[in-house]
Amino acid sequence: MSGGCVPVVYNGGGLPDSIDAIDLDPNKHIFSNIDELCQKTIEIINDPKYIKDFSSSVFIEKVKSIFSIENFKTNFWKHVKNY
Repeated sequence: MSGGCVPVVYNGGGLPDSIDAIDLDPNKHIFSNIDELCQKTIEIINDPKYIKDFSSSVFIEKVKSIFSIENFKTNFWKHVKNY
């Protein structure tokens, strides 16, 4: 994502959480089977404005900030202190 690629992720593990963390529409970015993967990928490919917006420097900086080492450390210690 930090390179401007639009994510389409499997609905399992922690992958959907990454979509939620950056406020993306789960209906557009999360799939449960191969047919949904193909459908969502084609929808994104056919929407060049969406790809351009996603690849904008503002959005890329937002992603880098959310998934930064500093943000990870802050959240990690916040959770550790709660236990």
